[in-house]
Amino acid sequence: MRHVFHSLFFSLVLLITPVLGEMNALVILEAKDSSGSGFLVEQDGKTYVFTNLHVLMGGKPTLKLLDGTKLRAGKLSMARDRDLARIEVEGRGLKTIPIRTELPAVSDPVQVLGNSDGAGVATVLRGKVLGVGPELVEIDAPFVQGNSGSPILDARGRLLGVASFATLNVEPENWLKSDTRFRGIRRFGYRVNGVDWQEISWQGLGKRVRMLEDLERLCFDLFLMKYTTTYRGENGFLAFKAAKGRTEYREYKVFATWMESLSKGLNRASEDYLSKALEEDPNLRAMQNTRMLRRGSGLGVSQGERAAWQREKERYDRWRSTQRVQALNYFLLNDPGFFQDLPEMQRLGRNVRSRLIHDHWGSEFLEDQAKDIYETFLIISNGEILDKLPQR
Repeated sequence: MRHVFHSLFFSLVLLITPVLGEMNALVILEAKDSSGSGFLVEQDGKTYVFTNLHVLMGGKPTLKLLDGTKLRAGKLSMARDRDLARIEVEGRGLKTIPIRTELPAVSDPVQVLGNSDGAGVATVLRGKVLGVGPELVEIDAPFVQGNSGSPILDARGRLLGVASFATLNVEPENWLKSDTRFRGIRRFGYRVNGVDWQEISWQGLGKRVRMLEDLERLCFDLFLMKYTTTYRGENGFLAFKAAKGRTEYREYKVFATWMESLSKGLNRASEDYLSKALEEDPNLRAMQNTRMLRRGSGLGVSQGERAAWQREKERYDRWRSTQRVQALNYFLLNDPGFFQDLPEMQRLGRNVRSRLIHDHWGSEFLEDQAKDIYETFLIISNGEILDKLPQR
């Protein structure tokens, strides 16, 4: 009995003691539009705040220890092949977390320290290792938003990884996963062993974030143009203005020019469609060629005839606008082949694709973000989905 008691006591000490010390290495990160977690690590003779790269996409953050000490954010580096970043900091007596070099075993106990739910207070979440890979470690400690960038520690307070993301099974019909843990939420952290770090300026990261935001804006504008009346004028024409769009796009301002060109191309296509319809349908042609429409002005036209002509002209313009809207709706919603083959749409797709290929993202994580947004663009434009971006 005494042996069992000592074993339980020793295990409890291993689980609790590191938390009391490693809490001093925890850093709360806050930016304009985001918050997350980080922690101090000594590496290559320097002290860094480790976190996820996506935590920093809201802007250069403030770094604060639990005792209120503020750290100045220095040089920034990002991992080439995973969602990790490190920020160089300086300070005396800073508590750091050692990196575990050997692989953990499945079922090893872990604890996640961090700013859970972005509440600005330190929390401890306990669990165990569920799986290990060259870049990832899977755990069941229930970390949530705000824990991005949190350290995953072993029982001795050594770093196993950085809490980064969760996945949820979206295949309810997959019977093979039923009654298994793979049917629910899975949580992963990136390991920091063997990371290839690349230095990047804060301005450089901000530029890439704005590039991603512009891609998202393009998808949104294309969606609005195709599925809503946001960019429709009173006459039924599309009225996307490049001058206004360039104030909303910050890095890819040329997107606004391309979208204006697309709207003009759709307008021309709808007019061509209506012109052919008028030529082929005698009833429509007769409406266009009514006596009142032909005699809108000139000598010998009475005031009453002029007023009647004006009413007829207004009725015709309303009809024409309605027909134009219907034609645009048909092209945009019911004829994906036409929209996809429109020269202006093909030009837009080629230009966006070219930008993604040739712009230097600097990390696989950022490039994957761009690829995901581009796939949304292709879905909206009914283009072909790519498995990955072509290489230069």
